[in-house]
Amino acid sequence: MFALIKLLVPHWLVPVVLHGAGPQLNDIIERGSVISDYIDGIRVTDALLSYAPETPAEILSLQTQRLRVARRVFLEEDLKLVQALERLGTRARPITSGVLKADYHDKDKHGPALSPSFPVEGQILNVNTDIAAGELAKELEPMKIVFLNEGGLFHGVTGQKLGIINLDEEYGQLMKEPWVKFGTKLVQEAPRPAPAHLKELFMDSSTGMLVRRGYKLLKHDTINKFGADRFRQVIHDCDPSMLAGY
Repeated sequence: MFALIKLLVPHWLVPVVLHGAGPQLNDIIERGSVISDYIDGIRVTDALLSYAPETPAEILSLQTQRLRVARRVFLEEDLKLVQALERLGTRARPITSGVLKADYHDKDKHGPALSPSFPVEGQILNVNTDIAAGELAKELEPMKIVFLNEGGLFHGVTGQKLGIINLDEEYGQLMKEPWVKFGTKLVQEAPRPAPAHLKELFMDSSTGMLVRRGYKLLKHDTINKFGADRFRQVIHDCDPSMLAGY
């Protein structure tokens, strides 16, 4: 991945890398024999302590400990990424705060990530990386979005590999499927087709799953439903050599 990022820079293309630290946190949790689960796409973790907290002070201490571990892991992974790019001769700068503004998803159900060192106005909230990526894509409108994760790629029922998803035609039906997970739903922010001069650089072939806008196919039984003028324009766009008047 680092080599590919370095390839983009000489072409005046600015890659923005947004990363999580899920696998690293999973490793810490597993080594600590802590049970972790996901509810509504949000990690729910049993106590990192050897006892069940009872008093408000003990609960605050536990929440602060979790936050401290998570923040340390995120900052460490971010530094590793920046240093790896710098070693390749590519300038990279970390942006670890001040990018996203968040609100409570369900304040009564999901409490905040508490830290006594932050005031209420600077409250830290949990935001999944895939959701953050979707929001960032809305603002930046990138030419292409690449998601690297451990899940996805396979149909939840047939088990077959999903090579291409055309959002304009398939998104509505996909969102109704129970096997489509929380984070997968951000793909509606996929960019529109890249300019012609980028087609060679951003090819549609890959070993993963391509998510693109594509085209929505409409079926009409007669030209009257489609419109003669519109039909004539479509034919002309496909083959400009077609004579006017047909």
